[in-house]
Amino acid sequence: MSVLLLVALPLAAAEVTTEVLSAREWQTWGGPGGDMASASPASVHPVVKPGDTIFLRAYNGKYLGVKDFKVGAKSSRKESAEVSCLNAQRGPRQELVIERNGPMAHPVAVGDMIFLRAHTGNHLDVVGETVRARFPRKGLGYHAFIVEKQPR
Repeated sequence: MSVLLLVALPLAAAEVTTEVLSAREWQTWGGPGGDMASASPASVHPVVKPGDTIFLRAYNGKYLGVKDFKVGAKSSRKESAEVSCLNAQRGPRQELVIERNGPMAHPVAVGDMIFLRAHTGNHLDVVGETVRARFPRKGLGYHAFIVEKQPR
């Protein structure tokens, strides 16, 4: 007489790393704005969408904010502060252009390192708590900002 013995072994799932997640991403075929399709949950790589409130963290761990109509990097807390303009003019002299060191391969997302270029061609930089647009170069450190947002 023979006995068939079945043993159930627990299966271990593969560890999900950034390499695994990037391997699961692919470019859509002609989708609006070149959106990326992703098998990862939104909390892993949340894209910044119109209407989102974002926070820009400087190299010193402080967030850009506005107080008494002046931009600064004074708080290490994420605070709600609506950015507005006292000037009635709207146009290229009032805009900030978002740039990256490499190509803009995907929409701006949480965790991205960005640079903000003013109409003068100079990039915003933070020294201490002071924010200015003094130099045309962009580099790591004083010119870089990390995008963050509150979870929904």
